[in-house]
Amino acid sequence: MSPLPPSSSPIAFKEQQGRPPPTTQQTIAGKLFRNLFKGLLFSQLTLISLLVIVLTIRGLISASTHHFHPKKWYPPLLASVAVSGVASLAWQCIFIYNPSRAVKATFWLSPILTCSVGILLVLIGSAVDAGIGAVFVLFAIIQSLYGCWITPRFAYTDKILSLATAFPPARTREVVCLSIIVSVVYSGFLVTGIGGATSTRTNLDILFISVIMMSLAWTMQVLKNVQQVAISRARYVNFAHGEDMDAWNAFRITLKHLTGSICIGSTLVPIIVFIRGSIRSVNLMSGSSDEVMYSGADCFSTIANKLITLGNRWGFVHVGTYDKGFMEASSDTWKKFRSTTGLEKLIDSDLTSSFCFLSAVSVGAVSSLTAGIWMLLIHKDYALEVSLYAFIIGYFVGRVGLAWLQACVLAYYVAYSEDPQSMRFDGTIPQRIQRLQMLSAHRDNRELEKKKKMLTSPSNALHSSTPHFWPVRRSRLCRSRNLPRFHSGERSSGGGGKLCSLSLLSASGASKFSVRALVRPDVTEDADSIGDGSLAFPNHVSVKIPFGNREILVETGLMGRQASSAVTVTDGETIVYTSVCLADVPSEPSDFLPLYVHYQERFSAVGRTSGGFFKREGRTKDHEVLICRLIDRPLRPTMPKGFYNETQILSWVLSYDGLHAPDALAVTSAGIAVALSEVPNAKAIAGVRVGLIGGEFIVNPTVKEMEESQLDLFLAGTDTAILTIEGYSNFLPEEMLLQAVKVGQDAVQATCIAIEVLAKKYGKPKMLDAIRLPPPELYKHVKELAGEELTKALQIKSKISRRKAISSLEEKVLTILTEKGYVIDEVAFGTIEAQPDLLEDEDEDEEVVPEGEVDQGDVHIRPIPRKPIPLLFSEVDVKLVFKEVSSKLLRRRIVEGGKRSDGRTLDEIRPINSRCGLLPRAHGSTLFTRGETQALAVVTLGDKQMAQRIDNLEGSDEYKRFYLQYTFPPSSVGEVGRIGAPSRREIGHGTLAERALETILPSDDDFPYTIRVESTVIESNGSSSMASVCGGCLALQDAGVPVKCSVAGIAMGMVWDTEEFGGDGSPLILSDITGAEDASGDMDFKVAGNEDGVTAFQMDIKVGGITLEIMEKALIQAKAGRRHILAEMAKCSPPPTLSLSKYAPLIHIMKVHPSKVYSLIGSGGKKVKSIIEESGVEAIDMQDDGTVKIMAIDVASLERAKAIISGLTMVPAVGDIYRNCEIKSMAPYGAFVEIAPGREGLCHISELSAEWLAKPEDAYKVGDRIDVKLIEVNEKGQLRLSVRALLPESETDKDSQKQQPAGDSTKDKGSQRKYVNTSSKDRAAAGASKVSSGDELVLKKKDVRRATGGSSDKTMKSNSSTNEESLVNGEATIS
Repeated sequence: MSPLPPSSSPIAFKEQQGRPPPTTQQTIAGKLFRNLFKGLLFSQLTLISLLVIVLTIRGLISASTHHFHPKKWYPPLLASVAVSGVASLAWQCIFIYNPSRAVKATFWLSPILTCSVGILLVLIGSAVDAGIGAVFVLFAIIQSLYGCWITPRFAYTDKILSLATAFPPARTREVVCLSIIVSVVYSGFLVTGIGGATSTRTNLDILFISVIMMSLAWTMQVLKNVQQVAISRARYVNFAHGEDMDAWNAFRITLKHLTGSICIGSTLVPIIVFIRGSIRSVNLMSGSSDEVMYSGADCFSTIANKLITLGNRWGFVHVGTYDKGFMEASSDTWKKFRSTTGLEKLIDSDLTSSFCFLSAVSVGAVSSLTAGIWMLLIHKDYALEVSLYAFIIGYFVGRVGLAWLQACVLAYYVAYSEDPQSMRFDGTIPQRIQRLQMLSAHRDNRELEKKKKMLTSPSNALHSSTPHFWPVRRSRLCRSRNLPRFHSGERSSGGGGKLCSLSLLSASGASKFSVRALVRPDVTEDADSIGDGSLAFPNHVSVKIPFGNREILVETGLMGRQASSAVTVTDGETIVYTSVCLADVPSEPSDFLPLYVHYQERFSAVGRTSGGFFKREGRTKDHEVLICRLIDRPLRPTMPKGFYNETQILSWVLSYDGLHAPDALAVTSAGIAVALSEVPNAKAIAGVRVGLIGGEFIVNPTVKEMEESQLDLFLAGTDTAILTIEGYSNFLPEEMLLQAVKVGQDAVQATCIAIEVLAKKYGKPKMLDAIRLPPPELYKHVKELAGEELTKALQIKSKISRRKAISSLEEKVLTILTEKGYVIDEVAFGTIEAQPDLLEDEDEDEEVVPEGEVDQGDVHIRPIPRKPIPLLFSEVDVKLVFKEVSSKLLRRRIVEGGKRSDGRTLDEIRPINSRCGLLPRAHGSTLFTRGETQALAVVTLGDKQMAQRIDNLEGSDEYKRFYLQYTFPPSSVGEVGRIGAPSRREIGHGTLAERALETILPSDDDFPYTIRVESTVIESNGSSSMASVCGGCLALQDAGVPVKCSVAGIAMGMVWDTEEFGGDGSPLILSDITGAEDASGDMDFKVAGNEDGVTAFQMDIKVGGITLEIMEKALIQAKAGRRHILAEMAKCSPPPTLSLSKYAPLIHIMKVHPSKVYSLIGSGGKKVKSIIEESGVEAIDMQDDGTVKIMAIDVASLERAKAIISGLTMVPAVGDIYRNCEIKSMAPYGAFVEIAPGREGLCHISELSAEWLAKPEDAYKVGDRIDVKLIEVNEKGQLRLSVRALLPESETDKDSQKQQPAGDSTKDKGSQRKYVNTSSKDRAAAGASKVSSGDELVLKKKDVRRATGGSSDKTMKSNSSTNEESLVNGEATIS
């Protein structure tokens, strides 16, 4: 279905409390089904008409042949059709004249008339007639019993009908009369076809009659619902918005545009009503005694609750008002019912539908009696079928005639559910809900008392030898996992105690959460505090509310009872406690709400203590500051202007399960606490996190799930609007970001609705009387004195000049008002009257006692008249008004002229200039300038020791290899200020820029440096955090960091209410806002990313919230702005070097076998420290997987460290030959020779020479260099070396060689040998690694040669290195 044309669109709704009217997006499938059903309606009308015409003609022609008497068959039935129309109109008049009597008469007259029809059918005489008559009599008995059961509800039904139909829309009577006439004419037309088919009575004719009756039923249902949609639409507009709408015009629009949706509803509603009615009957019969039957009934109830959301008659209201699809409208309205306390149960017990049904049955019975008696008198054979036809037709005509009554009631309920606090509704519905809750609680209480008596009686199962288990049906109102113990009113000492219950339903309808509370304060609800002598908590409330795809437990009244409000919120085993306190006396007025938020993660929440010296929580950590900001930012837009009482919100994590993150929970907890407190906030807020996992958006994912997420979106808002979003992603397209926001907004809406319900029931009265606004007269004075000059001052392009001009003008206005006597310093708010000194005249010191007004102890002083003086204003008020006037003039200039204070258009970006390499000794630096905003970004590279350590609740220390630190000195805005620890604003801005850049960084394997970006704002006029993103990206490139791509950031602003300044009412989006536009505007939306997607974003709202459409417009405009900025960044001069600075440290990565790591570290780290001292490197970092990182400032020290580590971790192989090795020490049994740095082996005295030696010193001394061959490695890894094996062979040696095993490394001439030059110089030049045969990893040796007995040497592979492709890549040197 196409959208409604402008001429026939629904009435232009006025916004209520900042909420825009609901909108709907029609899907292709929805349009297809609507058009399909609309086509089916007109097709069947055409085909049925043709069929009726053919049957009528055929019946008239063959009437005499088949003994069919048209003159006897048609008149009674056609007359009964006419009677049904008359009866419907008469019933309208009766109801309008006296609704109360009409309701009562219906419930008693309907069974009487139905019974009369049954008696009439019995009198016909045949067995079939008697059986059908008995059915009618049984139906009448059921109606009578039903009437007796619901008699107590008559008063409420009468009242709700009177309220809903008191002032029907204009021309409603014409619509109703037309509908009745059409139904009568169409029914009479179908009667002729039925008569034609009856004349022949063949099997095919029976099919034709069935088809005609089905067409009658569906067509009448559609006609009824068309009338219902039209009138409910007009009535809803009046109830919800106070506007009048013509019923005839609504009827015309409905027929033209909404027929398809109505056809769908006309098909689904009867089916669902029948199924749900049957299930409810099963539930009523099941009771609680039969456990098997109860289980089935409970299962059926789940089905019924699901079906009612797919299709219900209340959905027709939104179909007509907002052009929604029927199923969408049904779901939306039922969610509203479930979100309003007790409304769903009230609607289920409402008798309006029963009244309309039984009224239609009465009309059908009158019609049936008319036709039946007539036929009984003239032709008894046709009496049964004619009576039945007349009853069915009369019933449908009656339903059409009474559709307007039901439409008015539907509109009343739907409008009430959307705004229960509206002044257009009285206390009828709330009083009825309270009555139903009391009755329900009373029944549950009696049931619990009964079961308690059963359990405590001497004959129960607890006293028997065999254990018995009682099948207890848990009450749906129980708030605890265990059945609580309640005091009934009869057992209470004070009497008059009333038990109330509150059923709160989630917006999704998937689950119910409930509260039970006692009206009497001396009777507690807490099961744990009754009967055990402990302290009672009479105000303890515990509820469950929806929180994304699960529920959270909210408790209040148990902890922090002296605070204005205090709640504990539990998600899994994560518990957050939040309290709200207010100062009794307001502080000095200012333009900033005195709201203070403190969030702290207690280490005791995970069974730990702080790692500091004092073993307690200290300064607020950075991530705690970020959560404080998340709590603060969505709350401020909901606070009223003029509220100056200091407000403090304390939020503590008391328990953390490592699975459910506490940040979104803390924001929601703060929203609940503020809603329950005395703070006069306008709306309840809630926060959720949205992740993108496996292509699916997940609301409030667990910590483990977030590790796989490509999106980290935090969203906070109210039930109608978005207040703040923040997060980062991996180049997520704007379209997907909007989808994520929509998912998060739906979750927030459900939570906020539940919070509002909870606050209305248990919240404290709001301190509305504490709001103090400047006097309205002051605005007039300021505009008169500063209007023209202020407009000119706002057009000054230079920030400093503009600020000085505005400040000078402010002082001028204040001086003039002071000179005129309008300003004093002693008064803070409002207007006062002068209080003259109470001076007594010396001559008149006696008391003036009025006659007849003296009692003992009374003292009456003569009153002194007060002289009025001009109204006075405080200096603070003048400054606040001046700032507000300045803001409005700035916004007016933007709206009217399309130009901003610096002359730019709405989407124009300020001039950009960037320079790299400003600081020669820094590893990377950039000066980024955009307009009057300038940021100096400096990059420093280091190893793991430079990483930032974070102490968190996870229990393991976290190290950040990349971090950005943002500094905003007061000199950046030309002011004098204190320099100290980073402010919350600096931490927040730095984190946003850090997240924007983190996505483009290479992995630790590709670039093993720790990266620190320091962004110092040198000059600021808006968007300094986004300037840090741009400058940081260029600085990273200048430092040689191989980033994936370039990113840029831009800040978007908004002017929300353009209609006030002559605009069309649509918000204006501003690109690259300045400081003044940020302060005076309504939005600060920071977006960072590249041309394809977004990496980080943050949005703050100063109004009541924005919609997705506005956010989409801002994202599209921001994308165009980022492209422009990236193009300007590419023009950087001088450009980034894209290579490591010569002053940057060198990092080399080596891979050794994990088993060798400990040998490198040594006992207490002695070995690695000696390597650092010997080689001169800066640091060596080793990991358990065998990864070794060496950081050095020069290549020489790096190579020395590589050689030492290579020697320590090498795995020698038998047969290897080592040249020029130094003798380190001597022993009586041999010499210790160093074959590699730090690696020694023993050359036994027998292997030092071919000749016999008495002692080693006879051949060598310490410090001599010799060539040795490795001949053995024992089980302990000790090396046995030999010099003799390399000496020329003698004759006696040859005999001994023959006895050596074949696997010996010493072979005949021409056998393979390996020579390794291990001189320190050559080892420093080598520095590679190899893989030995087997599974051990060793360092590769570059100088591998073969020595033969000939004159030439040939290079060959080592025996221990069988495959060059198995070499480990240890050469990851970054240079």
